[in-house]
Amino acid sequence: MATFIVRVELHANPDYTHPNYEKLHTAIEKAGFSRHLHPSAEPWYKLQTGTYRMEGNHSLETVLDLAKNAANSVDTNNSVIAMEMEKDAWVGPKK
Repeated sequence: MATFIVRVELHANPDYTHPNYEKLHTAIEKAGFSRHLHPSAEPWYKLQTGTYRMEGNHSLETVLDLAKNAANSVDTNNSVIAMEMEKDAWVGPKK
């Protein structure tokens, strides 16, 4: 099983105060992504706005398509990048 990180940016407002980010969170979670770095382990580490994680037996292209479709359902003026992770390390607020 692979772990993926995607980053979605809605371009209408580059300071991430775009009113549709809450809609994006809902749409992308329905597509199977999480807003937490390790959603099955406590404590949860919340990812930055527009950054999501997915685990699964998907190709990188499939993950990118899932994220792009979710983003497009909210606002078609967006950018999406997908990465497959081998390792991770982080510093940041919990929950």
